[in-house]
Amino acid sequence: MYYAIAGGLPIEMSGAISSYYGNRFSSLRKREESVAMYNSILEHFALSTADYRVSGVSSDIAKAVRMIKRNINRQLTIQSICTEIGLSQYHFMRKFKIDIGMTVGAYIKKEKIAYAKFLLVYTNQSISEISEYLIFNSQSYFTSVFKKETGKTPFEYRKSDL
Repeated sequence: MYYAIAGGLPIEMSGAISSYYGNRFSSLRKREESVAMYNSILEHFALSTADYRVSGVSSDIAKAVRMIKRNINRQLTIQSICTEIGLSQYHFMRKFKIDIGMTVGAYIKKEKIAYAKFLLVYTNQSISEISEYLIFNSQSYFTSVFKKETGKTPFEYRKSDL
């Protein structure tokens, strides 16, 4: 867990992964099951940490991406990101689209849905709580965006991933 956090994985996500596996680990009886679970835990932390690493983009865009990921549950504005990384709005938006391949708004939405998918699978937070946590205007808007991105409602996604 320490190395995952040091590698950029948010503390909340690291804690949720630990909790998820901790609850399942206590019910294992055989050594082979424990070893398999341990390997799953390591793989999960490694993949999750890799998702939070930013490569192949300029350093200022990488800084912006990290800022977006670390503040996914806050209301970010283009201006606040630009102030933090020291670029004009025009230059930042143009450079972001070139480096990332989508607009800042589309990227933030994609990241919010990715984090919502994680929360649906690894926590018991209600759909309403997740919607509120990720600063969606309403639960119905969250549900429609989620369905558009994944093809399933949050409820269907949670149910199918159990």
